[in-house]
Amino acid sequence: MLYKESPNRIDNITILRGIAAIGVSLCHIQQGTLSNESNQFLSTIINHGQIGVQIFFIISGFVLPLSLDKNHYKISDFFKFLLRRSIRIDIPFWTIIILYIGLNLDRNLILSVSNLLFNLFYLVPYLPKAHWYLEVFWTLGIEFQFYILLGLFYPTTNLAGKHWIGIILCILFILIIIYPIGYSRNFIFDNLPFFIMGYICYYTHSRQIKFYYGIVLLMSLCLFLIKYVAIRYGLISLFTLSIILLPTIKSKLLIFLGNISYSLYLIHSLVLTWLNKSFPLLFKADEVSLLGILLVCILASYLLYRFVEQPAIRLSKSIYLR
Repeated sequence: MLYKESPNRIDNITILRGIAAIGVSLCHIQQGTLSNESNQFLSTIINHGQIGVQIFFIISGFVLPLSLDKNHYKISDFFKFLLRRSIRIDIPFWTIIILYIGLNLDRNLILSVSNLLFNLFYLVPYLPKAHWYLEVFWTLGIEFQFYILLGLFYPTTNLAGKHWIGIILCILFILIIIYPIGYSRNFIFDNLPFFIMGYICYYTHSRQIKFYYGIVLLMSLCLFLIKYVAIRYGLISLFTLSIILLPTIKSKLLIFLGNISYSLYLIHSLVLTWLNKSFPLLFKADEVSLLGILLVCILASYLLYRFVEQPAIRLSKSIYLR
């Protein structure tokens, strides 16, 4: 059963994950199905689904400090924390890599042991000749960089005490203002604002800082993104943060999509590549093709979630930080 109440789950976060995964998937599907001029308006709207990636970054900035707080994380738990995250993320990730290579989806692929290792351990950004097997993998490298930074930084907030959290967050706020934000698929720094907003949102949500103070900080960051970076980044941040802080939203469909969101994010590019190779006539320029391909991706992601991701989640939870 994919939908069930859980006292340890924030349903709004799960719903946001589902929205983000569907947005990214539709964005990639439409590139092959809605390319004609008659669907240009719809294609333009769906293309904005790529900012689902930033939703994922904000969510990570929120839920991981929440998890560390519940587990009374200390710096001595650093390697256990990374191992736990690795099991949770890597087992489904490695499964997709095995399927990609095993299905021989890229006829031009020259299987290199070095490039395989670079993909398996997120080393592609650090080596000029390395490349990701699938485009979506770059975000996993960014996420893992965040795990390292968070594991090292988080204990300083506990050592400083709650009275200093506001000052620490203000410093982060200043850094986000003065750092020239760009777009990079290699390193976390250009995407750090989104993780930091999630981090501030966690302390606001948990009332570890005064609620109105956190709201002012978050609103300021969103306005900064709108004015100096891109309107869409500011608006999607405002939307994401608002959903997190709103009362619980109930939707079995969105909870279902949220539960399979990581599997959907991982497998949709693989499914698209396979379908395009095996059934090219499916990629007609119409909305029916788009919806049909999306449903196939959701079905595949459910299977990955059921038989790979769920066991990985259970295994990761067997590693206690304390």
